Amino acid sequence: VDMHVPLCIRVGHRNRGVKGNPKSAIRNVKISGITAKAESWISNSITATPGHILENISISDFTLQAKGGAPLEKLQKEQSRDVKDPEKGFPGPRVFGCILPSSAFYVRNANNITFNNVCIDYWNGNDIRSPFVADNVSNLRIINSTYKPAGFKEFISLKDCKAPVFFNNSQLK
Repeated sequence: VDMHVPLCIRVGHRNRGVKGNPKSAIRNVKISGITAKAESWISNSITATPGHILENISISDFTLQAKGGAPLEKLQKEQSRDVKDPEKGFPGPRVFGCILPSSAFYVRNANNITFNNVCIDYWNGNDIRSPFVADNVSNLRIINSTYKPAGFKEFISLKDCKAPVFFNNSQLK
């Protein structure tokens, strides 16, 4: 299926938590058996607003044709800024702007995230962004995953991540 952004999980500040606890939460999500072609340079995202809960997310058997080919000048402009984390607004894929630092999956403010048997290819040319970018993530696992080299320097870029970060059995295809 052709989608602008095939996967977007976002916990925002919605003031809908349990009475006396305004935290929002998404927990215990399993997504499997997806084949998608991304029509946008906005990558898939799994994110939470700071202070809210996003945990126990499992993505498996996910085949992604990422768009790739984002113009270098646009990437440099977007990547020179910090990715803001707006508390308000609709928690959709465009909440961060037009381009995220990853070409395939951007994960932020989350715990216990697993990617298993994820296959990433690029249909619109090379992309210098890492396929996976994790920011403030603990217990991240990327296993049995393959990707087509597309001009990036690192398969995964980590910022403020906590151990363990498990990266095993991933290979070039």
